[in-house]
Amino acid sequence: MTRVALSVCLLFRSERTPIEAEQTPLLRMVAEQFGRQLARVVKVHHRQLPDDHWGRSGEPDNGADGFGMAA
Repeated sequence: MTRVALSVCLLFRSERTPIEAEQTPLLRMVAEQFGRQLARVVKVHHRQLPDDHWGRSGEPDNGADGFGMAA
């Protein structure tokens, strides 16, 4: 199964207050939960479309103008 990023979140901290190693599991958990919830939102948003419209079975249907996958 291929994984695709739905979003990217960058966290910036100063050199005086870096992200500690102990925070890594928490940040990973938050990222996984956020990804699941975002995937659910996208799935619900596009549930009325046929399966082949969003590239689930072969090539994506980009339409004549190439913007068929634009949200």
